[in-house]
Amino acid sequence: MKLLGIGIGSGGTRILDQVYSKLGEDRFYGTLALDTSSRTADELTSLGENFILLGESGEGVGGQWKSAMKLMQEDDSKEKIMTFLSEKRVERAPVIMVFAALGGGTGAGATPVLVKYLREYFSDKSVVPPIIVLGILPFMYPIEPIKFSYNSIISISNLLDYADSILLIDNDLFVPSSSKEGVGGGLIEVNEKISSFLTAMFEETSSLGTGIGGELSAQSLKSILKMKEATLCVPCYAKVRSETVGNVLDLLAELALEEGKMAQCDPETAFRAVFVLRIPEENFSVKGFLDVKRFFLRKINGIDIASGLRRLEEGADESDVAVILVEPEIPKITKLVDIAKVYYDLHEELLVSVEGTNQSELEQFLQRIGQHSEEVARKRQKARELKQALDLESP
Repeated sequence: MKLLGIGIGSGGTRILDQVYSKLGEDRFYGTLALDTSSRTADELTSLGENFILLGESGEGVGGQWKSAMKLMQEDDSKEKIMTFLSEKRVERAPVIMVFAALGGGTGAGATPVLVKYLREYFSDKSVVPPIIVLGILPFMYPIEPIKFSYNSIISISNLLDYADSILLIDNDLFVPSSSKEGVGGGLIEVNEKISSFLTAMFEETSSLGTGIGGELSAQSLKSILKMKEATLCVPCYAKVRSETVGNVLDLLAELALEEGKMAQCDPETAFRAVFVLRIPEENFSVKGFLDVKRFFLRKINGIDIASGLRRLEEGADESDVAVILVEPEIPKITKLVDIAKVYYDLHEELLVSVEGTNQSELEQFLQRIGQHSEEVARKRQKARELKQALDLESP
């Protein structure tokens, strides 16, 4: 499945630039980069051709999400974006993926407006590709400002009504060790892992010819990811030497959930899952593939699992698996909500004067996330009851 990749803000465009460089042009239907800072265009190594500057100053928004939102809402910005979508005929793209650092001003404020424009564009189209936001959660203070935590919660709240899914990646899992050079080392690591995950997840898959799956289409992916509103998801990825895993393929899946999660979560609370397995031909068996599906069925809270298989050439040195856990419990979201409340209480006067965000507006954002959590909890319980009715509970 080819991606239409859209990067927003310096963080999002940088990730897309590096992912594009690693995956190659053939894996993309097209690309677009947007930012409020003109300097971003000069820093891109692969995406310079399609860059839209939001606003006229080119100086960025200094972490102010509402300023970025207003710039994205300007008629000129909307016209440029809609023109790109029309000329590119993005309805032909199998998957649309928006890359954004949710803590930054432009990423937090402009991303929900962009996704809203995508919805408007597709309002009269018969087939709508999955619209997925790959959102980076900020490092915790003191690595990044506390305001980034506040921004990220507002961004997630505003995205819920427009995206099909938000894949959350937590920078804190990639805090650089002493052997790396500053925060940059951690950012390189997370970008490499994102690239590997996307390479596997959106690989061309093929049917097993046995009626049990193997082929993952864009629309089947969308049906797993989408609810009435956006789902909050955690991507996972694991890679091992093929000789290590052999044909015991569920060991690879177990490794992805134990060591390959890109945000801390409890996999057993997810009520849906998607996985794509890539293994050499000699390691494949129908039983092995079904063992992986059974592993996820035992592991998650529900029964809805979409899957894909890519058989690599014989002798391939490495096997890997990409997984999306749909709506697991993510402790960092709760933590960010708590931080946003305290941050606002401490800086209310400044935020009202600079952003124009009053207490009532903040409460609406937080209430939106609370309502989402309550709805997910209800669906999670229903999924558990169905699993029990089918006698599929883990032994």
